Amino acid sequence: MTKCTSQPGFNTISAGLSVELALALGPGPAGIQQLRKAIDIFPTSKAINTLVSFYIRQGDYIAALQILNEFVEFVEACVVAGARGNYNAILHRCEVSRVLLLLILQPSPQRLTPSLAQVLEKYAWAEENVNNGLNMSEDELLLLQSLVLACQSHDHQAVLELESELYPYFDTEQKELLHKLIQVVSTQ
Repeated sequence: MTKCTSQPGFNTISAGLSVELALALGPGPAGIQQLRKAIDIFPTSKAINTLVSFYIRQGDYIAALQILNEFVEFVEACVVAGARGNYNAILHRCEVSRVLLLLILQPSPQRLTPSLAQVLEKYAWAEENVNNGLNMSEDELLLLQSLVLACQSHDHQAVLELESELYPYFDTEQKELLHKLIQVVSTQ
């Protein structure tokens, strides 16, 4: 692979091989190292999402949140630069995952970066006509707001009741994060 990366036009091949190797190695240190190598060579949505998933499987929610935050900044820069594509779907998935990770981690306001503070603030207030630009349905938005408020008030029962309502909106990984969040809230 090292020889491939030094040849013009082979970055995508080398990065792809690193992703495949990472998938074969799994979510351990060696797999993460291969994903980081792939992202350094040629960052793709698949490599970044896989890296986030690996960190989540390891329980390293801080690293997962950091990678997601960097990915969102990168995608938003692409959108501002006029790139075309289905970036709203990527941003939507990242937004929901970041909210769940923030609720699991419960960082103090002093430890939050301004961009992460904005993510939580967006859902901490029950405002009408919130335009999040992510093609999020009104129901999903209200459910996420309810989840944030329930977690902030340490209302375990409300979080449990929201679980079944949120499930249709979440992918498998987000459902696992929600389950972890329920465990965290139940121990408070």
